[in-house]
Amino acid sequence: MFLEIIREEQPEHHPLYWDTIYRLVLQGQADHVRRLLSLHSSKHSKAFSSMDELLKKMPQHTQLFRGHSIAEFDMKWRHWRDECERRLEEGEFSSYGNLETIGKVM
Repeated sequence: MFLEIIREEQPEHHPLYWDTIYRLVLQGQADHVRRLLSLHSSKHSKAFSSMDELLKKMPQHTQLFRGHSIAEFDMKWRHWRDECERRLEEGEFSSYGNLETIGKVM
């Protein structure tokens, strides 16, 4: 679905655009989510920039294979999750319901 959507002239209008993003978030595929969000017409808004930053910071399980300990990964994950929660509570995504949903999932 990801590949089909990015080939669209206006990806954000694809009927499965947001559903695909939600699924990718649940799978931890932050780079794919960032790519889809970068194709949205509101990509330069503060809310989209904030979400992109969070997705960029998302700890990846592949870090465990690059010498990071489980404890270190867990600490990074908790810190990242707290930042997601803080931004959500501060209403950074409130003007975009779909971004707010992503924030709640994260």
